[in-house]
Amino acid sequence: MVGDRYQAKVITGQAVGAVYPINKPEIVIGRNPTTDIPVRESDVSRRHAVIYQVNDEIHLRDEGSTNGTFVNGRRITESMRLTAGDTVRLGSRETLVIELEPFLPTKDDTTNKKLPQSPLAAIESARDANAAGSAGKQTRTGGSMRSSKDRKPWWILLILLGVLFILAVCLLFLWYIDANFLWCWLVPVLPACP
Repeated sequence: MVGDRYQAKVITGQAVGAVYPINKPEIVIGRNPTTDIPVRESDVSRRHAVIYQVNDEIHLRDEGSTNGTFVNGRRITESMRLTAGDTVRLGSRETLVIELEPFLPTKDDTTNKKLPQSPLAAIESARDANAAGSAGKQTRTGGSMRSSKDRKPWWILLILLGVLFILAVCLLFLWYIDANFLWCWLVPVLPACP
């Protein structure tokens, strides 16, 4: 069954990280808590959209929602076929994005092995791996956790402030000379100097 190979993954909105298998002939998405994929956003209709199967394909249909359903940034007005990597946005703002990822069943069908990821999922997993890799190197600064790689060296800031100070002193000196007509004192060979 095609639905066993796909899942809907929430990547923005209130339920970030939630994963819903597409394992039934029809998956209802909406604000109603009894839907298969419940969305707790005010601009999502009670029965907003339906993911359903036709032969070996998965399709999405908007159920007459007020704020619309968007696939890859385009509002859909009729049923649309979904493929791996498609993003689905519900409502007038980015409240929920669902990514469909194909899976291959394993020997015991209790674990699944992912096929190549979509670009958005690859970025997400790289960000998660980076966060996990630098978790042991975090320092406490200003009440928030920051990775040691995120901190800029203090000496770069010190050099930048020194250069700005020298530039300001030079500009102040030139302004003083010009304001007090001291060019002849500074450069006596100017043609206008007596």
